[in-house]
Amino acid sequence: MSLLHYPWMRLLRVGNLAYIAVLLLLLRFCIIEPIFARMQLNPTMPLWGFVCLLLSVVTAAAAGYVLNDIADVSTDRVNRPQRITVGQTISPQTAQQAGLWLNIAAIVLGFVAGYSVGNYRLGWIPAICVLLLLQYARSWKQTALWGNIVVSSLAALAVLIPALFEPELFYALKDYLVAAALGGLGYGTPIASPEAYTTGLAPTMLAYIVPYTAFAFLLTLTREIVKDIEDVPGDQQSGYRTLPIVGGLAWAKLAALVPLLLCIQGMVRFVLRQLTNADFIAAVGGAVLILLPLLWLVWKLWNATDIPDFGRLSRACKIIMAIALLYLPYIALQVPNLTIVAATPPDSGAGTEINLPAGLPEEVITDIKIDTILRTGDLAPDDTDITKQPEIIIGKPTIIDDKP
Repeated sequence: MSLLHYPWMRLLRVGNLAYIAVLLLLLRFCIIEPIFARMQLNPTMPLWGFVCLLLSVVTAAAAGYVLNDIADVSTDRVNRPQRITVGQTISPQTAQQAGLWLNIAAIVLGFVAGYSVGNYRLGWIPAICVLLLLQYARSWKQTALWGNIVVSSLAALAVLIPALFEPELFYALKDYLVAAALGGLGYGTPIASPEAYTTGLAPTMLAYIVPYTAFAFLLTLTREIVKDIEDVPGDQQSGYRTLPIVGGLAWAKLAALVPLLLCIQGMVRFVLRQLTNADFIAAVGGAVLILLPLLWLVWKLWNATDIPDFGRLSRACKIIMAIALLYLPYIALQVPNLTIVAATPPDSGAGTEINLPAGLPEEVITDIKIDTILRTGDLAPDDTDITKQPEIIIGKPTIIDDKP
């Protein structure tokens, strides 16, 4: 019998925990460290701090699975009686104690990880995740769509959290989002950490991590709604008010299709962009391994009617998310050839003073100066064509001509 069939392994979803651990390892060693190295910088978080962060995320997820199974005992008796562990092979009291200690470990490890980068307050991020998972298991999972959004947001946060625990990136991303939001409302805001922009650090991290974060959120949201459809018999008997119970099968399928179609739109743009940049490996790999399976999911979801159909769709979503991990090692191979250019933060004002850290390569400094001149308009129109803007390109850098 496989280890995955033992009660505790099944209760903790050890396969899912392994996926989370691999995801965090790939993000650290295939994106964060290579991009820092490309700029001749070092991540602030030491290796031991990253190990604490990884264990914090994994233990928080494990606690969530345990508490989820405790709350689902009545529904699982109907939906999946052959997979029940709590109340049969493991007592509810033992499971509750395990969930409690796992949550405590997740919170403590999170604050230790924050301490490793000189900002223990970052430890509140895992702590808040623990509280959200507790509330989800207690009540939110019984509601229409709200519980699905919470779980999908936590899945997206798992992609973002290694960057959030790098102080340079945390403050830069926070400032960037605040400035962008206020800029859209017609207000300006000072930028607290311009160095992260002028070195290209924050824009480059955004270019890689944000699409992955959005992909994780959207595909997880589709899977969570599909799982709710699969679990209708037991949920209905337990008095849950999930989307397929409240709105019916048709509305639930439509709600699951919307994030799936947004995933497809993003993948089409990705494939076309990689073709434009002559990165045929990424373009063909993305089309064959991700885009085509997503299109297959749309077709299957549209035609699904039976409970086993939705069970297969849920497993297919997990497989696609696992396949998407293959792109991270490929990114690590591309980062050394990436041209890094500076990006002026939104609404930071022309003429922002640039403080370049010591040790930057000459070509990076040149790119920063050129980009800053272009964006702040320090040259006369006769001297420079300011319609040609440098842009971060994955794989093969180019100059984008924005002329009509």
